[in-house]
Amino acid sequence: MTTPNSRERDDQVRALLAGVREDEGTPTEVASRLDDVLARLEAGEDVPGPASPASVVELAAVRRRRVVRLLAGAAAVVVLGVGVGNGIQYLSGGTSGNDSASSAASSLTQGDAADSSAGRTSEDDGGGAAESGNDTFSDQSGSDQSGRLQVPVKQVLSLDGTLQPVSEAAFADDARHLRSRLRAGEGTAAAGAGLGADWQACTPADWGRGRLLAVEYDGRAAVLAYRPSEGETQVVDVLQCGSGDVLRSATLTGR
Repeated sequence: MTTPNSRERDDQVRALLAGVREDEGTPTEVASRLDDVLARLEAGEDVPGPASPASVVELAAVRRRRVVRLLAGAAAVVVLGVGVGNGIQYLSGGTSGNDSASSAASSLTQGDAADSSAGRTSEDDGGGAAESGNDTFSDQSGSDQSGRLQVPVKQVLSLDGTLQPVSEAAFADDARHLRSRLRAGEGTAAAGAGLGADWQACTPADWGRGRLLAVEYDGRAAVLAYRPSEGETQVVDVLQCGSGDVLRSATLTGR
């Protein structure tokens, strides 16, 4: 038995079918399905209607979530691949870096050993030159031409526990006289000799190689440096406290 609702639904279906009428005729499977639906409607059976908007929205949301999960998984795979590649590169580079560091450390060790040997040889040469009456000397300002190494004040020697005076006019003679006393072994460490406030204010500087003596030059504390001998000559410099600048220089000749 048909109800008013079913008759209205039949009318809607017929109207829709009339709107999509084609001259070529309805396909066989479509016609069969329509006949089946109409028969069920006439028999009073419920026929499933079209999908509701809510179900369509729910399916769309499920698809979006699935796409997001797929994209997130792909991004994780890419990040993992990049991380593994960087780790392999880091391990490979680390091995090369360790080899380079080992080579650099070996070179520095060999260089320090060579410098120590050169320093001992130069210091021995500094006290081995013989005195001579033939001297030449000249004034200099600025740094000396020898390769200089940092030497603390405690490695500077002193004579008689005082700052030995060195004059500008008799610089070469004073340098020869003081050198002969150093050769005789009279020097003691200047740091423990109590040389007074002037020497205590003498800031360590790059004195350079050679035998060093605490002196007084031009009324101020200074360092007299006997450089390593070169053939028949030996250079002696007066160095300024703090800066290590050469205030006076002379070349003692003869062996």
